[in-house]
Amino acid sequence: MKKAGIIAGMVIWSLVAVRYICEANEKKSDIFTAFATSNCNYVTGKVIGEGEYSIYRNITDKEYAVKNIMYALGIMNDYNMVSCEEEVYCEKISDNGYVKVQLANRDGNNFLRIMVDLKQNTECLYDYKELVRNIFAAEGIKGNVSVYLEGRIRGALNYEERSYLADRMIKKLDGKIVTENRDNDIFTIYAYTSNIEEYIKSVGRKINVNVTSSYDEAANETVIYLATPINNLDY
Repeated sequence: MKKAGIIAGMVIWSLVAVRYICEANEKKSDIFTAFATSNCNYVTGKVIGEGEYSIYRNITDKEYAVKNIMYALGIMNDYNMVSCEEEVYCEKISDNGYVKVQLANRDGNNFLRIMVDLKQNTECLYDYKELVRNIFAAEGIKGNVSVYLEGRIRGALNYEERSYLADRMIKKLDGKIVTENRDNDIFTIYAYTSNIEEYIKSVGRKINVNVTSSYDEAANETVIYLATPINNLDY
């Protein structure tokens, strides 16, 4: 329980930081500037952090940890909590987005997943990313924290149109393509840029930019994703 106090001590700082950064900081991240070149009509964003979390054992301790992480993210009340042997999670649904903090048991190990899904104020994504990274660091959690931007364009873009948008975003980031698959069904490009500090390695090569696209037939929209370091979502 000692490390739980670290999270509790982060609460006030986290609240002040998010309010200050999201309301007052006008600095634009490279990823947002790059994504703006896609000219998507509707843009949403996510921050997802995942890692192994072996500190808390019983349900009561897990509940305490999950609630304190929600507090550190600036959510003090009006959230839903679900608790059972397999998992404990808190979630908050609002017009502006969705937040979920989950501790799940897999093969006897605890795994923490933090998701912040923003429908508005997506410029705050990197600030939430820093909060999630700080939570992981305070708890000694080794994991990945990813940022996702999703936009939609009316109609089914063809191969040339999708390639043009993807290449333009990567160029805006000063990125170099590492590997790619530009099939109509699976369109994904992995790249690396020195403009983004974090990266992962695949077959010895650095990757920190992932552009993907798919077609939503029901909505008749092409969905464009720009993620860093990679897109682990279903698309």
